[in-house]
Amino acid sequence: MGETRADLPLVEGRTCGACTACCRALTIDEPAMQKLPGVPCVHLDADRRCGIYETRYRACRAFHCGYRLLPWLPETMRPDQAGVLVLPPTTQEANGDGRLSAAFMILTHAALDNEGLAQSIIAAVRAEVAVFLSVPGPPGTKATRTDLTDAVMMPALLRSRSAVLAVVRETYERAKRVERPPVVFKSAAAPQPE
Repeated sequence: MGETRADLPLVEGRTCGACTACCRALTIDEPAMQKLPGVPCVHLDADRRCGIYETRYRACRAFHCGYRLLPWLPETMRPDQAGVLVLPPTTQEANGDGRLSAAFMILTHAALDNEGLAQSIIAAVRAEVAVFLSVPGPPGTKATRTDLTDAVMMPALLRSRSAVLAVVRETYERAKRVERPPVVFKSAAAPQPE
């Protein structure tokens, strides 16, 4: 995996709103907070909002999903509405070309029929962005990550949304059958005050 692009500006007018998908789907591994993927953050309040938003952890402050960073994603791709969390773009290092990549994490089975997902993948391919599919496993396990770039290239160039979604569905179903290792934290837990 490449390095997250911190130099991308936020798309004007796009906010998280009521979306807290990252507070559930992602891993946080820093000394002050360790949260497993697929497990809701302990700081979500009864209204499913961050109860410590003003003092939230460094990892939370630094994170912006693709919806907030990528202007070619349609408005309908806010994670809580689309069932898809587009992870922050990274710079591809595998082939040394420095090309951007975007990973589409499928949060709900209904997202597999999302026209916005197809439209987003087509836009990514046409913008020469490498496309990955991320499929979460059971809570506490790592997600799979599959490079879809070659598989969706022709359907995307032909702008065939149904063919793009067929590739996504097939890859998703294969990924769901893969056994995933548990997440192991690398950061030591912060000492608790006595």
